[in-house]
Order: sequence, then structure tokens, then C-alpha cells
Amino acid sequence: MVDAKTIDNLPPEVNRRFIEDTKLLSEEDVKKVFQTPSIATRAEVLKTAPETTKLDMLFGLEKIETSPFAAPDNFVLATNIFTYQLIPNFGPINEIIEKLESIEEKKKKRKKEEEEAEEERQRKRLLKFAFLMDTLNSILTDIKKRKDEYHKG
Repeated sequence: MVDAKTIDNLPPEVNRRFIEDTKLLSEEDVKKVFQTPSIATRAEVLKTAPETTKLDMLFGLEKIETSPFAAPDNFVLATNIFTYQLIPNFGPINEIIEKLESIEEKKKKRKKEEEEAEEERQRKRLLKFAFLMDTLNSILTDIKKRKDEYHKG
């Protein structure tokens, strides 16, 4: 089993590295390192006030205030703790469903109109093609008649 590393059995390179690293620090930071006897006294509190999380904001809980003491006997809660919705900020789910369905219907209607417009374009193309074929057939008939006239001689 490998022996545990303690300060007394570290190689001299560690001490040199520590000295080089402390040269990179400012004098104030070096004093903080050597004056504080333990890590607990060096720990800093970054925030002292509670902050609502993004999840609380999503569920609409950022405005709920709680107190550490019990409510009076005649106290009536203005809002129910248990809501009928999982996420109250979304609003009524029925409205959301109706909006999504209307969007879907509009998409279908637009798609149907596009399909009808495409069919109309294809119909017009086929009609033009039919007129062109009729014209070319009449020209071909005229050519055949002329050819037959020259063969009769």
C-alpha cells in the first residue's frame, strides 16, 4: 500500500513551487494565506439574501412569502397553497390547447390552399400542353397532306 503523503515527506520541488507561486500573488493575498489559521476563517459568504431560483420562477413561487411562526386562529389564507395547475404562469391550459389547435388548423388550411394552388398551376400547365399538342398535331396533319400532294404528283 502506498504511504500517505504528508508535509514532512514531500520532495524539495514542492517547496520551490510553493515559493514561486506565492511570488505571483500580491502582498495582501500572501498575508491572507499566512495569517489565517484555518480554511473556515478564510471562507467568504457571497450572498446573504435568499434568491429565487429559475425553477421557482417557472412554477410561480417567487412571490410566495413564508413566515416561521404559526398563523393566528382566525386566519384565512387568501390563496390556496395547492393550485389546480402544475405551472400557474402558463395560464389556462384550455386556452393554450385552443391556440395550438387553431395554429394547426391554419397550417392545414394553408397547406390545403397551397396544394390547391399547386393543382391549379399543374392544371394550367396541362391545358397549355394540350393546346400546344393540338397545334402541333394540326401542323403535322398539314405537313402530311402536303407530302401526299407531292407524292401523287
